[in-house]
Amino acid sequence: MPLLIKIKKAVAVGVLSLAAASLCYGAQRLGKEMNLEQLTLNSDSIVIGTVKSKKVSVVDRHFETDYEIEVSEQLKGDGKGPGQKFVLTTPGGEITTPPLGMFVQLQTHMFAGEEVALFLNEKPRQISPEMAAQIRGDTKLLTTPRVVGSYEGKFSIITSPSDGRKKIMRYSLEKLGYVPNDKTMQRVLRAVASGDLPSTSAPVIDLGGGLFTTPQGKAMLDKAVSESGTGKIDRKASDEQIINSLKRSSAVNVQDLDEFRSQVQTFEKQQKSR
Repeated sequence: MPLLIKIKKAVAVGVLSLAAASLCYGAQRLGKEMNLEQLTLNSDSIVIGTVKSKKVSVVDRHFETDYEIEVSEQLKGDGKGPGQKFVLTTPGGEITTPPLGMFVQLQTHMFAGEEVALFLNEKPRQISPEMAAQIRGDTKLLTTPRVVGSYEGKFSIITSPSDGRKKIMRYSLEKLGYVPNDKTMQRVLRAVASGDLPSTSAPVIDLGGGLFTTPQGKAMLDKAVSESGTGKIDRKASDEQIINSLKRSSAVNVQDLDEFRSQVQTFEKQQKSR
């Protein structure tokens, strides 16, 4: 709890927020978050890289944030090899002089120096005439790559101080009731890396059909099969129950980066073979 109290204090000292119509940017989402397979299938390209810079601009009547990403590896797609840079623009942002900000719901939030994995849509954005009338000025929102599912297609990469291994996580401060900001996100990532914030980091086991669980979950399934007396059980229903219980956990889901990379490449190969 001390960590969450500190986070709340950090967010409480916020900037003046300007009204932002999230529906204008199509940010509102309904239903469950996309899983790794869905993100892979819906992406034009997938990259691992580092946020080299972050710049907030006021364009006509709205704020937008430019992130410069330097690619270290491309897991899907072409044209974004190691060492190459590209700009990704999102609606909203904060400026310090004067202290003003525009918050748009469910958008990707990153900070300079953060190592990330991004699932991207590279195609030019198609918008309605009504939406075009609301977005004026020299905006990049319609031309730069976009993160698939807004915040859903952005993962943070952390390094464990205990063994130096890289791990990856998807964590939404906004879904926990906090307005995203750089300092708070940095605190959360440090807390997860150091173990101060509970996390699940067991290897993931593929159960087939796009379902995954932990070794503990697999053991529960095997036990249920054994106790059924028939050697059979409705595995799909049991799998979903276990996965849903993991989602309800207060722990942050953390995965080994090599494992994440392998799963994405597997899903990509399956997509190409269809």
